[in-house]
Amino acid sequence: SLGVGRGFNDVPPKLRIMEHVSLHAFELELAKGQNRQISEQSGLTLAFAPVYHFNVGHGLFDGFYPAFVSLLQLGLQDTPFRAFVQSGWIEDVERQVPGMYAKVEDLFGSIGGLGTLTRVYAGYGGTHQSPILHRFEELVMGSGTNAQKLDMNPNMALGACRELDACRAYRQRIFNFHGVPLPTFVRRSGPFRAIIIENKRYGDLEQLTQELQRATRPGGPLEDFRINWVKWSPSKGGSSSMQTGNFTRHLEILSETEVHISAPGTGQMYQTFLPDGAIHINLGENRDKHQGYMEEYMAEGAPYLRALYYPKRKGGKVPNLEVSTLVKLLEEARRLLQQGLEGPVSVGSNLSPVGKLFKAYCYWAHREKFGLEVLNKGHIMLREIKGETWMGNSFPEDFVYDGAPNEPGTPFKPDSCLIGALRASFDHAHPELGPANRGWFGTSGVWRPGR
Repeated sequence: SLGVGRGFNDVPPKLRIMEHVSLHAFELELAKGQNRQISEQSGLTLAFAPVYHFNVGHGLFDGFYPAFVSLLQLGLQDTPFRAFVQSGWIEDVERQVPGMYAKVEDLFGSIGGLGTLTRVYAGYGGTHQSPILHRFEELVMGSGTNAQKLDMNPNMALGACRELDACRAYRQRIFNFHGVPLPTFVRRSGPFRAIIIENKRYGDLEQLTQELQRATRPGGPLEDFRINWVKWSPSKGGSSSMQTGNFTRHLEILSETEVHISAPGTGQMYQTFLPDGAIHINLGENRDKHQGYMEEYMAEGAPYLRALYYPKRKGGKVPNLEVSTLVKLLEEARRLLQQGLEGPVSVGSNLSPVGKLFKAYCYWAHREKFGLEVLNKGHIMLREIKGETWMGNSFPEDFVYDGAPNEPGTPFKPDSCLIGALRASFDHAHPELGPANRGWFGTSGVWRPGR
């Protein structure tokens, strides 16, 4: 497979193997090339078919990263290569966000080091009778089941990050080919550098940053922090954001960050590029019902990071982010930074209550068919298992709350007995995670069959 398509299906390469009866017959076939020429593609080429690659998060982790893992498995993770992009552009999307497809394709080429070759450019001007022929000196194609969203698995971890240390290798590759040094480890003493990422799911996070900056004044609870607001996309007007819209500058900022604060979605996808020992704080979705954190598998798949989660929201009107709560999270981040990180983060510790419950449900639901050892060590995609745990384009928060107290229904239909028992078990063990010590899911640790 060259990747995963919009329908969550593998994208097979279109191959045709031709056998020639003689060298002369082979020469005649080559002579069909336009102007009797063959375009030479020297060095290594990596062919892949990214999906939704107008979006940098999808481009880097739903298309490019799985293909990079193939290079890693062949020992080619440090070799310069040409990015051969097999996917086309969606015209309506290009009209809405003009230039983004090309920008992300250029990024693929800069990471590879030998530029980008697109399918359209490779065949431009050719016809069936007079095709454009290319000779690739060395070509790698084929991606494993390691896409972030499209290949979500029961372990809620980005594929190959733990098994092959692929996220660390990917991060190192990207920093090396952009000439940005990556520190061996984050600081263990202040001043600690924190960034808050602008996100469309929230209002003015720049103002929130300014409120937090007041806590960094001498004598304040965060006096050993330096907190800045970052908006990765370039702004048309004046802005206090640290960035310039340049990817190399983005890497420089990340290399100098101890604490990365972001809401879900594209804004948090750079967390993989943080230095060893860094802290990622996921603000969650801006709602009090079905509260979740979306791409939790990114943090769980990076055992060189620690993840913290904004706590359970109170009921009623959707609340704003509370400065006092963020101060507590940053104080916990300080404690973790000062403590340091010895070895990889334990499995499951970078998941929220939502991610942990969903993982537990998957294990119980599929253990008879696959066995616990296979679920633990194998890499089974939910899109292949199908059944009730296949999320499609949704996330676990759209699943685990079905039938929970004071929560609306969901489009998914988990087994009511199993999901109810798991919620009660979790709340019994962690009552402090919800209002009035009723636990995250509001069950007070009591399972009532049928709920």
